[in-house]
Amino acid sequence: MPSLSSPPSQSSLRQLPPLAAAAQSPNTFTFYLSKLHRKSDFDFILAGIFSVLQQSLSQPLLPVVGPATGQKGKSGWATETIIVLWRMIELNPKFLAHILDSEHDAGDLAVYLLTLCLEHKDDEAQLGLVRLCAFFLQRLSAEAKFGPKLNSPVRLKLGVLAKYAVPGTLGDFFIVSIHSLIFTTRAKLSSLYPAFVLAIANTSPYLKELSALASGRLNSLFLAFSAPSFLLMEEGNPRLAFYLLETYNHIIHYQLSDNPHLIYAIIRSHQRFSDLSNFTLASGVASVRRARLERKAALASPPLVSTPRRTSSQSARGDGKSEGEENAEGEVPSEKAMGKRRERSLSDATLMGVEASEASEGEVFVGKHGFVPTESWLRSALMIRLSHSLPLDTIQIMLAELRTKVLELGPTPETNGPAIAFLRSASLVGLLPPPPPLRPRTFITTPQSLTWLASLVYGSIYLGSLELLRDVPVSLFAVAQAARRGARLDLVNGAMSVAQFVMSKVASRGGA
Repeated sequence: MPSLSSPPSQSSLRQLPPLAAAAQSPNTFTFYLSKLHRKSDFDFILAGIFSVLQQSLSQPLLPVVGPATGQKGKSGWATETIIVLWRMIELNPKFLAHILDSEHDAGDLAVYLLTLCLEHKDDEAQLGLVRLCAFFLQRLSAEAKFGPKLNSPVRLKLGVLAKYAVPGTLGDFFIVSIHSLIFTTRAKLSSLYPAFVLAIANTSPYLKELSALASGRLNSLFLAFSAPSFLLMEEGNPRLAFYLLETYNHIIHYQLSDNPHLIYAIIRSHQRFSDLSNFTLASGVASVRRARLERKAALASPPLVSTPRRTSSQSARGDGKSEGEENAEGEVPSEKAMGKRRERSLSDATLMGVEASEASEGEVFVGKHGFVPTESWLRSALMIRLSHSLPLDTIQIMLAELRTKVLELGPTPETNGPAIAFLRSASLVGLLPPPPPLRPRTFITTPQSLTWLASLVYGSIYLGSLELLRDVPVSLFAVAQAARRGARLDLVNGAMSVAQFVMSKVASRGGA
């Protein structure tokens, strides 16, 4: 049998008996799909896939209808198309290599995935599509050839350009879009935060010339995910701060002088890194409780005059707080709430009056969903002073070397050009520790993810047949499949079983 490294010619394929070459494969279609290798075939497939995704973004909103009209709902055929594309990438490594080696295909695919997320993030009926795009984006970001593609210009179609255009490179669009997905959904996509943050961390060693906008959005993500009220609310929350610290380390080690706006944003938030280096469970709980007291006191007191906005130089010298911080309940604030937030000056007497009605400080701290942080959990969560795994050394060395020099330039919101120019020529060669090895984290398939994907496929098939099954009583059913040694669940065979079930119902209805 011809190997994958030496594709068979057309003449040799004609000499094969039907299905003989696929005797060892449980699915003939996937077997031959894995053997595709010609560039023209890959270009033809990608052109069709991108056309379907573009139509799903530009078509008018339609009700969910069946194959009788040949149309689908507001997401078009995006869900099925992305599943097929992901399946092809896993089956055919040459197809993935073709996408990554192409000048524009990888970047265009990332744009489609992000715009689909942005388009459907507020529609609960389309959260399965958003989840699929997030996981696929994490899968792509783990490829070493994908990261450099983010330094190229963004290619947005006219229908998408007006809504989601971001000045700068594809990396700017990448970060600003993820920031929008997190900050404008009020925790509806909290289960996807790791996938989005890991996509940024995986590509961070290659990011260059991030704009001031993208740098500020990335830093606001870090401030939100590293604040005590977020760290202590859920068991897995500290890992998000860890991934963003890892992102900063990668940029400082590999792209320091090419990202002056981000380094400047890190310098402005220097106090947060000091707080993390001295973080304890007691100090974190005290900070969260005080924030809650201030929030209640602010609601109970009359509106106060907001204080003047701090200048950029004051931020560089101050406590490092930013609009990106989450509220006292551990939620990431919406952009509307961030825009309306005002700094208030509350007297100690007001806080004491509210505190008198609160429970004792000795009570156990309970997070938003019942999680109770403990010292043992904090130790396993890689927090500093209990474990030495939180990657702060590189950032603190950078701050010690560059912050004082930036302050001497006296930057202001109107004139931070000298500081940016200085950081563009800065170098820390010989001062930083050796860079850690790059460890991109790809999406890992689990039994739970396979079950979710199967439900997504079956649900899509069922909804697509509603028009045909309108007068047919439908009951719950399960797709049974014989166990195969060393094989995992075959979603394609399962989907075919569902399709045969639906068609048998339709045929029986027509015969009646």
